[in-house]
Formats: sequence, C-alpha cells, structure tokens
Amino acid sequence: MLYQEARTRKEGLHINGPDEMVSSSNQTQSSPHRTAKNSAKLEALRRDTAFVKYLQQLEKSDYYKGQMKDSQFWKEQEKKAVEMWIVMRQAELILFLSMMPMISTH
Repeated sequence: MLYQEARTRKEGLHINGPDEMVSSSNQTQSSPHRTAKNSAKLEALRRDTAFVKYLQQLEKSDYYKGQMKDSQFWKEQEKKAVEMWIVMRQAELILFLSMMPMISTH
C-alpha cells in the first residue's frame, strides 16, 4: 500500500477509489458508475454531523445563491462542497500523520 501511494504521488496521480484516477493535469478517467458513486459518497457524508454543519453554514452564507434545493445549480454547488470537504479532511489527516513521529518520540 505504501509503495502504491509513493508511486502515485511521484507520478502525479491521485486514486480516489477503485473506479477513478485523477492525474495532476486534472484529467479524470472514470467508470460509468461515477454518478452513483458520488451519490453514495454524499449519503455517507450526510451521516457525519460535522459535514451536516458545514452544509448548513454554506446555506446560511448564500452559497447556493437562492436557488431551490435539488436544482441543477444546487447539485453542482453541493458536489463542489463535497469535494472541498474531502480535500480539507485529507489535509487534516496528512498534517496529523506528519506529526506522528514527533508525538511518538516524546
């Protein structure tokens, strides 16, 4: 697993799961099940109370620009919010893991 992670970082690839690979040039190669995968990801995140609060804050800040819930614009904005949430959580995890050697030696 670590070898695969190191190899993909070196090659500028990020694997978002078994159905999707994104290169550093932002080209995505995905299976036809991508929409279902995104819906499942959103439904899983909706069980996370921190994520629900994040979405509520976005709505309060007019992130959806007054559009009706479940409109095409709303769904596109929500998809962007999900992607940003995941990026932020991954950054937090990387920061935490980078601090692990300092924690274990002290």
